[in-house]
Amino acid sequence: MPQVGFDEARKVQETPFPFPNTQLCNVLLHFYYSLLMPCMMAAYIPQWQACCTVTFIALRCLFGINVTATHLESPFDKQANDLPLDYYFCEFAQDIEGLLSDEAVMSATTCLPASR
Repeated sequence: MPQVGFDEARKVQETPFPFPNTQLCNVLLHFYYSLLMPCMMAAYIPQWQACCTVTFIALRCLFGINVTATHLESPFDKQANDLPLDYYFCEFAQDIEGLLSDEAVMSATTCLPASR
């Protein structure tokens, strides 16, 4: 059963997001939203101060989502905001070694119900 989880994590790591989709998202984000969104906001919001504020907030959110998606694209890197996988692996290995020790095996066999 643990092998299934490992295989799924390996698929996530080894399967990249298609490059054309990445480029298309970047082009749409930079061209459409940065150039056309202010024009569309100006058509709907008559005050220029409110228009600039709403456009800035919307663009900031969209670019933030793009940055978050870029970070999520490679979940097993060694970046500052990634999980400490080395620490988790060492802790998991120590737990497994503890379970496989002679004392743990003896206590596990004494807790088993008697077979009929």
